[in-house]
Amino acid sequence: MSDGTPLALVFDAPEEVTVIKPFPFVQQPLQPSRQGVSPMFAYLAIGLFALLIGGAVVLWLKSDQSASTVKSEVANMASNPNEPKSNTEQDLLSQKKVNLQDEQALLEKEKQKLADERKKLEAQKNKPVETTSTSVSQPTARINFRKGSVQETISGTVATERSFVLRAKSGQYLSASVGSGNGCVVFGNGSTSTSSTTIKGDNRLTLVNNCGGQTSFSLTVYIR
Repeated sequence: MSDGTPLALVFDAPEEVTVIKPFPFVQQPLQPSRQGVSPMFAYLAIGLFALLIGGAVVLWLKSDQSASTVKSEVANMASNPNEPKSNTEQDLLSQKKVNLQDEQALLEKEKQKLADERKKLEAQKNKPVETTSTSVSQPTARINFRKGSVQETISGTVATERSFVLRAKSGQYLSASVGSGNGCVVFGNGSTSTSSTTIKGDNRLTLVNNCGGQTSFSLTVYIR
């Protein structure tokens, strides 16, 4: 020191030594090692996810484009109603038209069939009722004029039909009329009177009974 005191040697304190007693060894069970995710699997997952995202975007764009196309076609059809339609629509309309024509033709056939049946019923209704008769068919009768006479009247009965003939010269005028109590007897022309120009030889007059059964008549013939 500066005051002349002799310096005392100071020795460092002895270092303390810490002794670590070893612990008894205990064997621990083996734990499965955790391995990291394979890079290849990660790349595949990322690629698949990207593909899914891309596909969804493409589908969305296509659907949006299809919707725009449909809207455009609808707008064009509304603005141009006379514009030809697509082939599919034309085919459908043509098929419907053909079906309607077939149904109409079928209805017309049924209508015609009903009309024919009605005509048959009307014909059967207006057909005179035939009655059985025990008399044989009446032969053709001849009308003979009395000498100097130009008119002759014959009376008799007729079942269904009866004919008369009279001889005349060519070019004579012949007229005849028939009467019956019920108005059923007429000439072949459907009238109760007839007239004609005669031919040379026999001239025929035919009476028809429209009512059936024996009917009385009176026939008057005039010739000149």
